[in-house]
Amino acid sequence: KTQGHYFVRNLSGNPIGGWVYVDVTGNNNRVKQEVYQDNGYEHRSRRWTGNGWTEWTTDVNNKNVVSQINITPDQIKIASNKIVIDGNTDIHGDLRTDRVRLVGKNGAIDMTGDTGIKLTNNDGSSMLLGRSNIDLMYKNDFRMNIDSSLMTIYHRNSFINQQNPIAILNIGSAINKENKKYRGASIRYNPGNLDNDQLSGADTLTIGYNSSIGNITTQLGFGSRDLKLSNGTYNVRKGVNLYDDLTVQPYQRINVGYVDQESDGKFSNDPLMIHRMQWGASSQADRYQPTIRLGYSKDSMGSAGVTFLWNQVKPFGNRDISDLGEIWFNGQRFVFGWASHERMFNNQNQPAFMRLDDKGGIMSGIAFTPGSTWDLGSGAWNITASVMNHGG
Repeated sequence: KTQGHYFVRNLSGNPIGGWVYVDVTGNNNRVKQEVYQDNGYEHRSRRWTGNGWTEWTTDVNNKNVVSQINITPDQIKIASNKIVIDGNTDIHGDLRTDRVRLVGKNGAIDMTGDTGIKLTNNDGSSMLLGRSNIDLMYKNDFRMNIDSSLMTIYHRNSFINQQNPIAILNIGSAINKENKKYRGASIRYNPGNLDNDQLSGADTLTIGYNSSIGNITTQLGFGSRDLKLSNGTYNVRKGVNLYDDLTVQPYQRINVGYVDQESDGKFSNDPLMIHRMQWGASSQADRYQPTIRLGYSKDSMGSAGVTFLWNQVKPFGNRDISDLGEIWFNGQRFVFGWASHERMFNNQNQPAFMRLDDKGGIMSGIAFTPGSTWDLGSGAWNITASVMNHGG
């Protein structure tokens, strides 16, 4: 306990063996004893507090550690180019980092960027927890990106020499183009095109609803386009395939060309409608069977259509046969068309029903002129006048 500077060997109670330098300061009640290694940089100290010695502590300096440690009651600051922790480490409380990369044997956790936290693996797999999105990558083959309104799935097809994954599926909200509001869900097969309004090169399945008139109406839409890559080497027709029964509700509407307009800028005026009807004068008078016509509901439908019976087709409503073309029966050709003859109605064309030969000539038939009926067999003969002249 005597103040002074000493150089001793194997000091009793000293944790540093061998020759050491000893500095003693203070008085009999308060003494500090410091021990310096003779052939190294180890520095230990302890204090006499009046009742006994404290434990030996290691004093840090820029010789015995690589880093500088600043210890205050509020924090401990370690400044170093490299810090090694050997052993299990417990942290109680928040671990706050600014721009830090945690690098392991097979990957890293990167918190140095402003976009978020990124976990990477040496094989190319990664996960980004971003400020506005989550991005998952498996090697360089499969990727999934999630943001506030859309989930996009990417895939790299190695069989057609794709270098990076391209977008193949979008799952998100369905947009109403009129009021720009997002409703429902949209699932789209989309090779590389993320524009929700441009569906070229995409098969789509959209499930949503429209409340523009106060009613909620479920919708199910299918879309199909050709898939053709930019290099022009891969062109496959995509579509919708059903492997089970397809059941539609009565008065189900089918819009034809509702989105794609014709070259003149017009759309289909009315939708097809599927429902069921029962016909008393038919081969299945006691059954309801599927029927197709134009219409919107059971209270708003066209008057022409067709009902499909088990062994019979039942057309109804007016029929226009102006563009009917040829009718074949057991190998024979019949046609509704125009016919003329010098003896018939001043050689003017008249509507007729005719049987044709192999060269398209008239074999037989009947023509209808205003006020008379004509036979078109070998020439033209007025059937009406013949019957009247012979008292028929």
